[in-house]
Amino acid sequence: MTVPRRDIRENLWLALDTLRSHKFRAFLTVLGVLIGTATVIGVASIFQGLDREVVELASQFGTRTIFVYKIELSPGHRLTREERLRKPLTYEDGMAIREQCPSVEAVSVMIFGEFTQFGLTPPSVKYKGKEMLDAQFSGVTPEHIYLVNATLSDGRFFNATDETHRRDVAVIGDQVVQRFFEHEDPIGKSILVNGRSFQVIGVFDKFKELLGNNSDDRTVLVPYSTYKKLFPNAKENFISVLASRGKVDQALDELTGLLRRRRNVRISCWCRSPSGHVRLACAKPSAPAAATSPGSSSSKPSP
Repeated sequence: MTVPRRDIRENLWLALDTLRSHKFRAFLTVLGVLIGTATVIGVASIFQGLDREVVELASQFGTRTIFVYKIELSPGHRLTREERLRKPLTYEDGMAIREQCPSVEAVSVMIFGEFTQFGLTPPSVKYKGKEMLDAQFSGVTPEHIYLVNATLSDGRFFNATDETHRRDVAVIGDQVVQRFFEHEDPIGKSILVNGRSFQVIGVFDKFKELLGNNSDDRTVLVPYSTYKKLFPNAKENFISVLASRGKVDQALDELTGLLRRRRNVRISCWCRSPSGHVRLACAKPSAPAAATSPGSSSSKPSP
């Protein structure tokens, strides 16, 4: 059945006449459609952008990097009494993981000040009369830069010589550069950290950020041995582990079993994939190490 052209023309003129006689109503209808369409497009774009930023942020650390610490570091997490009593990880724990876990490619150890109920106490960083009170000051081993996939915009990172001789050198983040060296080259300059002079030898590229500034851009890193020289009583260590390709699960099993035996505790940890995030809960003592079977290290409680 075909519709006569005359009927089509009449319907068209009738629609146009209705629009002319109800201009405001037609305007509101069109406006509503436009707003609705724009909202859907805008929300979809926001989610797409967030998804891309999350992927880029995760890729900064790589899919083979495992982080090991004695307590949970999630935002808003309140420490229990049992967590406060857990003994810290040690530099020797990190070296044991590197030497005794076949599925591990590299290990970096970071040392920093003790956590308080308000978090880490920031240092005082000064340069030519300017002061920064929200920097993050810590010591790291030379492998650190490879495990966090960081890049340098200028200078170099620590090497074995800096570590061995406990040199007073520092690598700084982008925000430190913006606050102190906006109009000059930071390489070779000396900054004061809690009154101690450090020569800047490297500058990090700006880190990826999500919904705000990345605190890594405020970092001031020194060699691990230098930090220990300044703060011999410091004992809070954070271990980063790079698993061999395709062996993240094996590396998790190996380091979990190794740390259980070294620290003489029952396995009380869980792992998260694909980032390989490990939360190590060292709580109750296990049976004597001599009675522990190495094969038991592969068993893990479910989250």
